[in-house]
Amino acid sequence: MINSSRLKILYRIIRNPDKNTINKLIFFIHEFIVYLFYGSPKKIHEFKISENLLKKLISWEIETKDIEFANNLKIKSLIYNHEDNTKKNERKLYKKKLLKIKPQMPLTLQRLLHNEVRKKIKLKVKSPFFIVNTRSWITNPLKDFEYGPTKMHRDGFWPGHLKVMIYLTPLNNEYGKLEIKNYGVITNRDIGHAILFLNSDLLHKAIPGNSKERISIEITIMRSLLNHNQTHIGHSDARHFSNIFFPYFEKFKTLFNK
Repeated sequence: MINSSRLKILYRIIRNPDKNTINKLIFFIHEFIVYLFYGSPKKIHEFKISENLLKKLISWEIETKDIEFANNLKIKSLIYNHEDNTKKNERKLYKKKLLKIKPQMPLTLQRLLHNEVRKKIKLKVKSPFFIVNTRSWITNPLKDFEYGPTKMHRDGFWPGHLKVMIYLTPLNNEYGKLEIKNYGVITNRDIGHAILFLNSDLLHKAIPGNSKERISIEITIMRSLLNHNQTHIGHSDARHFSNIFFPYFEKFKTLFNK
């Protein structure tokens, strides 16, 4: 019942033990239980955002100013992109050169986006799922620039997570593309194109445009035994939940408060 991809995930967890190894194993067991009930998700799925929602997202993007770095409050239940002190300056330079961070999306618009995305991907995810985090940024045009997300990588999220990438600009040579190993370069796609994929299983990289900025929205989801939407404002540096039980507690609180 444990297929080769799951054995690889388990091997990566055991091979590199750290302070979170127990938590990672708990996430692995949780995902395995979800798999027993619902099967495996589709590895990659492309779809389109509706025209009506796309107009609202573009309007929000135009009206909001970019911020250089995240200044929003951290949420205790989430794991963040932590860097040791030796890499902080390097990361700041990379973000300043490559990215412009967008402010948090308003909860009303975020809810509209989540509701539509859930409908579009639920048959591909196979199981119920929690929406973990939502963030947005602009990628500057930088030809042949490779660092962080523009190099082939896996995201290293704990088992059970997938990403949805939504693009408010076309995917092409001018604006930029996405490459997923053994799937190819995703290009020649219109505004509003979206991709669901196993971001910590599949090697992938963002390819900056040659001449124009690319605008991206990222939604992180986690397969689970119950459906639950994101209730907090998105954080630009958040990865995933720090505790497998937290989203279930949140779901039960919501049910009891009705």
